[in-house]
Amino acid sequence: MTLFWHQGWAETSIRDLEEVVGVKAPSIYRRFGNKAGVERAVLERYLERVVERRIQLYLPPDGDPIDNLRAFVESSVEPDPMTGAVSGCLLTMAADRGSDDPGVASTVARGLALIETAIGRELARAAASNALPSTAVDAAKHQVLASFLGLMVLSRSGESPALLQRRARSVTASLGG
Repeated sequence: MTLFWHQGWAETSIRDLEEVVGVKAPSIYRRFGNKAGVERAVLERYLERVVERRIQLYLPPDGDPIDNLRAFVESSVEPDPMTGAVSGCLLTMAADRGSDDPGVASTVARGLALIETAIGRELARAAASNALPSTAVDAAKHQVLASFLGLMVLSRSGESPALLQRRARSVTASLGG
């Protein structure tokens, strides 16, 4: 997962995978079928280990929903303490490059739906507590999701962590609360 995350999908070869996992290509092909099979498995692991955990951590079904959304968006652009870089999102990397493999495309769509559903749930909770007009939930969901995904793409572009954090704060400031 880390190899794809740092090198990119197209730039990572089966030979790279051999070196990192310590397994020869025939074993990789036997287990996953092809490189797309590896990509599907990596994305599934990413959804479980990163996306679902971040949703559980930052968008729980309790607490202030606006504060939860702020924490979710703003934490996504925090620099890695070890490298000082913001690594972005493996899911948006996969979505950006596209795939002819239906399994990869389906996994990307499922991951994006998980994020959208969690954001929508928090916004609906905000509306239920009168922190947001109920008529604004759908539009706010699309705005926050698009902004979040945009931040993930920008984080891979080399934009400075300080600028990314300012951008994230401007997204969350628009939520009010």
